[in-house]
Amino acid sequence: MAGCGPKVWYVYEKPGATPAERQRDEAECTRQATVTVSGGLAGGYYRGGSLGRPSQMVDEALFTTCMANRGYQAQKTKE
Repeated sequence: MAGCGPKVWYVYEKPGATPAERQRDEAECTRQATVTVSGGLAGGYYRGGSLGRPSQMVDEALFTTCMANRGYQAQKTKE
């Protein structure tokens, strides 16, 4: 059964970074990694909102790259 196991989350760590710095960097990387996707089911993604209308989502690969470029390393964690 897909999707029944524990969800994997990532925590981004950077030696010497304060919580405020990490929060600021996460916010900036989230802004940079936010992309607009199709709201339809055919050939696109459905991420809430109305079918057929574009919506926004965070591209995880772009977010991770942005954080890595700022010196952070992704650490897996489970919840």
